[in-house]
Amino acid sequence: MADARPEGGPAILMVTRRFWPHTDDATGRLTVLAEGLRRSGARATLLAPRYSAAWPTSLVYRELPVLRPVAAPRGDWSAALYQRGLTRWLREHLAEYDIAYADNMRDEGAAVVDAALRLGIPSLVRCRGTGEFSDSRWAGGSRAARRMFNQSLRAGALIAPTASAARALLACGASATKVHRIDDGFPAGPRRDPPLVAAARASLAAVNADLRVPQGGRVVVCPAPLDAFSGVLQLAEAIVPLCEEWPELRVWWIGDGPSRETLHRYLREQGVRDVTALPGCFGHVEELFRAADLMVFPTDGEGLEQRLPAALGAGVPTVVPDTPEIRALLGPAVSQIPTFIPGDVADLRRVLRASLEDASHSLSRAADLRGILRQSNPREHSIAAHLELITQLLGDRRPIDLDRPTGATS
Repeated sequence: MADARPEGGPAILMVTRRFWPHTDDATGRLTVLAEGLRRSGARATLLAPRYSAAWPTSLVYRELPVLRPVAAPRGDWSAALYQRGLTRWLREHLAEYDIAYADNMRDEGAAVVDAALRLGIPSLVRCRGTGEFSDSRWAGGSRAARRMFNQSLRAGALIAPTASAARALLACGASATKVHRIDDGFPAGPRRDPPLVAAARASLAAVNADLRVPQGGRVVVCPAPLDAFSGVLQLAEAIVPLCEEWPELRVWWIGDGPSRETLHRYLREQGVRDVTALPGCFGHVEELFRAADLMVFPTDGEGLEQRLPAALGAGVPTVVPDTPEIRALLGPAVSQIPTFIPGDVADLRRVLRASLEDASHSLSRAADLRGILRQSNPREHSIAAHLELITQLLGDRRPIDLDRPTGATS
């Protein structure tokens, strides 16, 4: 295998459990980070397991090299094989890179830290997830999980994207000097001028006839997995009466999952199947953001890493549940966004109705929120903070030009 280190910039191997750009929210966030690193002079390579024997072992996605040398685990028994295979590959190949990054503190974090310590290569590990889905909560599930989490704590640096993650790391014994608070930040989204909205809707309708919008119609978009935990079924229950009140309303569920047929059957039984669409997954969501009049995130279990920040960064009117994780993400700006009581269908319907009835106020409020978030916590600052930490870990052996652009600005 050729040495991945180019002239003029450090080679970074970024290891994650899933690289599914069309379906996984964390993949979207990681891709944006990797692209930002590359634009700043670094050379990021992604590594993830291969979920099918038919999948290629390497590919290029949006100019990012992606390696998939190890088969993904499919159960407890194969999890051990995956851990050994990943560890062995890293021990053999990590020396071809300058620094290693793990996107979680689970199998991948433990394997990265093991190889990095053996080879004397700097490593950084992200404490991923929120609430019950966090790495720190996962570590309490078994002795094996705790062992991998503790191994990850030995990394040269630990990235805490939220205050709760930082507190959890310190409570688990991490050194305060190793824990670095780096928010994911909010990107600058696509412009949403009326001509661009019309063009986006025409483009989507040309791809999928289910996405046609009548003249003067309004579009509600829910970007969430179609499963029992994402709240999509509760959203359907809440929005059906609104579809009956406003025949020009269109509702798009963007995603896929085991509840797809259940949702489809419910919408058909309620007589609103012709004004709703389940078009599957989208790799690029810019057109969706332009086409949407309202975005809905039914729970805080999915979307907080990339889709929600991207929607807010685009100035799209958005409805979210009132939860501690949402409040932590938005800070004082949470007062600028419509929220509903989690799991309360009637309250969700109330907030949806209010947001749709006064569309101009919703747009103005979303634009104000975008300005606040982009000024206080832009995505570019997050990428710059990662670059600064990488330079620190490398001991300035391969300095990165922090003045080079890291992405679009508002």
